[in-house]
Amino acid sequence: MARAARREERQELKVSSLLLVWSMLPLAAGLTLDFHLIVKLICGSEPVALVAAAALFLVFVGFWFVFPRAHGLHMRLAALRERRGHH
Repeated sequence: MARAARREERQELKVSSLLLVWSMLPLAAGLTLDFHLIVKLICGSEPVALVAAAALFLVFVGFWFVFPRAHGLHMRLAALRERRGHH
């Protein structure tokens, strides 16, 4: 019974983690749209606001999705290089 409970707990954790990660995209989009509106009101320029908002969205995606996975990839590549160096 305990083994089944742990498996179910891990599945729930996996689902909740996925939901949390996927909820970050709408959050980034909403913050980006707010930022776009504020920049447009301050600068009065739609192209400037679009570029600034796109840059902010890329920062969110970079820090929330790319950067955390890049570290894991770097560690796996370092381990692979180390194994190849010892053979």
